Amino acid sequence: MNKPMLQVNNITKQFPGVKALDRVSIDLYEGEVLCIAGENGAGKSTLIKILSGVFMLDEGEIILNDEKVNIKNPLTAIELGFSVVYQEHRLINNLTVAENIYFGRFPMKRGFVDYRKLNDDAQQILNRLGMNIRASELVSSLGSSQSQMVEIAKALSVGAKIMILDEPSAAITDSELEKLFEIIKDLKSEGQSFIYISHRLKELFEIGDRVAVLKDGKLVGVEKVSDIDTKKIISMMVGRDLGEVYRPKDREIKEEVLRVENLTNDIVHDCSFTVRAGEIVGFSGLVGSGRSELAESVFGYRKRRAGDIFVDGRKVRIRTPKDAIANGMGFITEDRKTTGVILNKSVAVNTTFAILDKLSRAGFVNTREEKVLVDNYIKKLKIKTPSDKQEAQFLSGGNQQKVILAKWLLTESKFLICDEPTKGIDVGTKQEFYNILDDLARQGIAIMLISSELPEIVGLSNRVYVMQEGRIVKELMEDEISEETITTYSMHEME
Repeated sequence: MNKPMLQVNNITKQFPGVKALDRVSIDLYEGEVLCIAGENGAGKSTLIKILSGVFMLDEGEIILNDEKVNIKNPLTAIELGFSVVYQEHRLINNLTVAENIYFGRFPMKRGFVDYRKLNDDAQQILNRLGMNIRASELVSSLGSSQSQMVEIAKALSVGAKIMILDEPSAAITDSELEKLFEIIKDLKSEGQSFIYISHRLKELFEIGDRVAVLKDGKLVGVEKVSDIDTKKIISMMVGRDLGEVYRPKDREIKEEVLRVENLTNDIVHDCSFTVRAGEIVGFSGLVGSGRSELAESVFGYRKRRAGDIFVDGRKVRIRTPKDAIANGMGFITEDRKTTGVILNKSVAVNTTFAILDKLSRAGFVNTREEKVLVDNYIKKLKIKTPSDKQEAQFLSGGNQQKVILAKWLLTESKFLICDEPTKGIDVGTKQEFYNILDDLARQGIAIMLISSELPEIVGLSNRVYVMQEGRIVKELMEDEISEETITTYSMHEME
């Protein structure tokens, strides 16, 4: 790696009240995977958007193959050989794979789309990637990992020389991620360069050549992956040694708050479990095991066909989320941007809209009381925001999650469902969130924790229910909980 193909020199980008990037300089070489690490708000997304033409830089320069370039818009970025594969897929479901790959660039013949050439060209790229997908099938029939591969095929079809992968593992399984890594390595050998962004630090060591760490919009440093370890990366990201990630689980567990008996819906079957005050109960299993669907029925998001729910020993009728909230439940959903926060509303609105009836007098909201409550939780949960008037869409993922948590704490929830609560959150904020959940449990709140990250389940849970194919197959007590035990039961063939 003698000479970089891409040089980002002293780029700066400022938004009202915040400097998102401050004189950042990074190089990328041909056939390299450069990983970008950093907490939410470190500047990773801004860097991506500058390279992909979404944002214009304020200062600095970008040099590509020894020539200074001006990336004015996304079309310019594509023409220069940049392509971004986002964690949220941007495919059109009712079009075929081939139509998605060549959308806007269909081959024409006598004034009509040449579908034979379209499908042949697309299939050639799919075969190159080793993908068992037909170019003629609809995207709506694909799984998450296959959709992501189509995004990569689309990037290759436009001749992308620099592919930016933004949290590619967020919606795929470990086995699917292994396949993705194989494809990245094959493309690397052909001279393809990658910028790889992930909160999962172990991935950086599996696929990266070098790692660049950003913090508060500044470049902390760039290191060869072979010369660094996880502890060092974390220290660079957060500016301190995190020490022990999880606290001891010596919580005082009290009376039963929730009991579910024989719950059945369209996905889960005959599930029974309990959660007690002061207890964090983990729910683990492979993708598709029914963990989220079980929680959704408990909270009234999903209709249940059978089964009973008891709160504080009393049988309750929960048909809608409103019923669940009335019975002291809160739900931090997996998809915070769709069902968690109202993106174009302020932190204050997002925090208090579930208790507006309590803040209102004669149809008017007591804004002074509202501000006191919101400011208290901004301070209590360490929500990083310029003010309570900031729109939720401008907060980092971790801070959006804290706003959702504040909302449910204001409803005085005694039972809290946390579905993938740290998904897409950086390591420093994750530890903050773990401490918050531990604090809440110690205050007597009962917590149902759903997570695909086994260290999270093992580190936080007093008990664990393992699910498989819509059924609870094992309850693990605290001294039985380990990654190996959970994996064994989640993959064990059901009788």
